[in-house]
Amino acid sequence: MTLPQISFDCIMATSQKAGQQDAFDFANDFLKHIESTQPATFTQLSAILPNIAPDDVETQLKIVAVVGLVWKGIEATVEAKEMDEWQ
Repeated sequence: MTLPQISFDCIMATSQKAGQQDAFDFANDFLKHIESTQPATFTQLSAILPNIAPDDVETQLKIVAVVGLVWKGIEATVEAKEMDEWQ
């Protein structure tokens, strides 16, 4: 499966929505979301974060926030495409 192309408008809307809460809260909420919906992805992400930024939880959460933005952008793009197919 190829990843959908995320439009600039989608990324901007996703960023604005995410920006309505603290970045660390967004990262934490995203982790909870993938833990419940994508446990294998959560496990892999949790395993690699300490290798990327050992002993730096703040940097790890910033990375998670960026991954979360991209993830949410992909989800929004897929949902929009599915809605277009219904019409």
